[in-house]
Amino acid sequence: MIHGGYIITPRVIQESDISVAPPSVREIWAYLLREANSQDKKYNGHVIKRGQLFRAYEDIREGTKWFVGYRKMTYNENATKKAMKFLRETQRITTTKELGGVMISICKYDYYQDPKNYERTTKGTNERTNDEPMTNHPLPDNNKNNKNDKNNKKKEEEEKIKTRSLEFKKKIIDLKTSYPKPMLESFYSYWTETNKSNTKMRFELEPTFEVTKRLATWANRDTQFSHNRNNSQTTAVAPAPMVTYRGV
Repeated sequence: MIHGGYIITPRVIQESDISVAPPSVREIWAYLLREANSQDKKYNGHVIKRGQLFRAYEDIREGTKWFVGYRKMTYNENATKKAMKFLRETQRITTTKELGGVMISICKYDYYQDPKNYERTTKGTNERTNDEPMTNHPLPDNNKNNKNDKNNKKKEEEEKIKTRSLEFKKKIIDLKTSYPKPMLESFYSYWTETNKSNTKMRFELEPTFEVTKRLATWANRDTQFSHNRNNSQTTAVAPAPMVTYRGV
């Protein structure tokens, strides 16, 4: 058993403003969390409730000291006051000056120090611990899982492409009476070619795309279709030969 109990530090602290605050702020905040009472107590005639502590600024500086060789180092008074001001302004603590020191209250202490509020994390941690490999137990193949995810995503994209391709084909089929089948098939094959990532077809990459107008342009460029159409028009409008009758 570890003497002195424990405090809970949530992982979300890494996403908060204090994670990028000066070291003095982070260390003093950690010190206050460690020193705060886990239950109501009396200290120097004061009733210190759960989540509170009674300290002078000199105590805080002493409690956050460090050593360089044999030389003791502490944060100066100005750094300590700035750190305490930051913690008050960000609503992490409240302070009340009293004779001999300051009564410091940790805001939301009960909420953050209640293990019940971490049930999901605890459950997930236990499950992860139970699933961790024992000696000679092979490691999970994360690459395989990633590969499966990629394959599933690829299949989804292929299905989406297929659906959009069929919708495009229906628009072309509606114009089968105006254009020959081989030309429509060629038009369809060209404009449904997919890009390298297989996420979009050629016609989807165009800023605008109207099937009727694109087909008309395609037909004009189709030499065989244009030739047959011109011949058909010439035959239809060709005048009959003039015949002159003379009396017998």
